[in-house]
Amino acid sequence: MRIIVAHPGRQHSYRLASALKKSGDLLFYVTTVYDKKGAWLLSLAKRLLRADNRKRAMRQHNPDLDDSEVKTFCTFGGFVEKLLVRFPRFRPLYDFVSEYNSKRFGIRVAKLAIRNKADMVVCYDSNAWSCFSYLRRKAPQIKRVMDVSIAARHYMREIYNEEISKRGASELIANNQYMWHEKSMRPMLEEILDTDYFLAASNFVKDSLIFCGAKAEQIKIVPYGANVASDIERGPVANNERIEFLFVGQVIYRKGIPYAIEAIKQIAPSKAHLTFTGTYNISDSFIRDNINDEHLSFTGQVTQDKLQKIYEKSHVFVLPSFAEGMAQVGIEAMACGLPIICTYNSGVANLVVDGENGFIIPPGDADALCQKMQWFVDNRDMIPEMGRNGRATASTYTWAVSYTHLRAHETLRHLV
Repeated sequence: MRIIVAHPGRQHSYRLASALKKSGDLLFYVTTVYDKKGAWLLSLAKRLLRADNRKRAMRQHNPDLDDSEVKTFCTFGGFVEKLLVRFPRFRPLYDFVSEYNSKRFGIRVAKLAIRNKADMVVCYDSNAWSCFSYLRRKAPQIKRVMDVSIAARHYMREIYNEEISKRGASELIANNQYMWHEKSMRPMLEEILDTDYFLAASNFVKDSLIFCGAKAEQIKIVPYGANVASDIERGPVANNERIEFLFVGQVIYRKGIPYAIEAIKQIAPSKAHLTFTGTYNISDSFIRDNINDEHLSFTGQVTQDKLQKIYEKSHVFVLPSFAEGMAQVGIEAMACGLPIICTYNSGVANLVVDGENGFIIPPGDADALCQKMQWFVDNRDMIPEMGRNGRATASTYTWAVSYTHLRAHETLRHLV
């Protein structure tokens, strides 16, 4: 088979490209910003960046691929996106540039596929619409497969509207304004309708696709793996030791952060503490009003080597999200020996057995979250065993297992 994998960013697309290279099915990997010979713009950027950002820039390379197998389109636009996304006040400009780049990128990928007689193109949600529309009209024989990294946006909007009616939640609107503009949302529905098959990371994502008109038989569940793991052996938690809860990811309303803050503040700060690791916006009211609270710490974004150390110093992971795909951080936490409290909507609920390696709670329920946090405070002797159970579960969800499974069962080959 001749398969093109195309993503204007990165996410886990390198993993799929590597798997297809090993199986002999990769035609090209296509992206915007990539560190290869002759990529002068990225070379210049690396010289100007500070240490942590330089590490991130150097990750824009897949050692499994030859440079000849990688095509880059719309590189300058990709750099502009990476710059703008760091400044929340420029969000409207970022959305405009992102949509413009996505359209141009997708059409160029479609033309590449036609020119090289590809059998299949794999694109990613919210970036597939122009490519799949072009292929449907010009080359319908090329199979269109969408790898879905998060729940379909129309389904997410339903969840958000329910939360907005419940609590106001102005930050949900502020951070996702495009969801209430039909012009922006229409392509995200059209790309679903133009897709032949879907790779979905969790049952929650599958539910969202069916809500938007996809058929169950079009959807193949392919879970993600962990980027961070640790084999340290965790000992008992002392009776006088504070339980360290951890959240990793964007510290935004969609992740259920207001409920996590409300929950931890119901427990004495000498008994429990919650660390948020990830980017945050100080102007969000739930951050601004609690930034100095003794129950909480905010580390900002960190590199993966620092992240592993944070996992290792923590006891329990919390992920109270309203909408995800399959939150990688949940798998990483389990791979580092942490029990987990999560929602079904996090996608990680596929891995959780209540009381064995964690607990599943409803989204938007601070009392339910607090009860489970308090349970760990009161049953700290259970934390090491549940963490070991979680690590055992996560060991079957590594990237090697996930995408070896994908190749072994020839999921993509069977779609042609």
